[in-house]
Amino acid sequence: MTSTSVRRVQLICFALVHIPLAATVTVLAVDGLQGDLTPIAATFAATLVTALSLILYLGHALSLAQPAPGREASAH
Repeated sequence: MTSTSVRRVQLICFALVHIPLAATVTVLAVDGLQGDLTPIAATFAATLVTALSLILYLGHALSLAQPAPGREASAH
């Protein structure tokens, strides 16, 4: 994979992992944010750890990826 492809996969995964955070904030903010900052902060922290872990793992895993047999390295 090219470095651009690896970055694209990392960016998409980073964005997808933030969907639960957006949902949590939306549900808790419906009636105001009084008292809801602790669950929002906890969800944000978990999302941040997950996103950073995914970026690091995918960067490492995809950099080691080899082209499938019969495919040239220049294809896609």
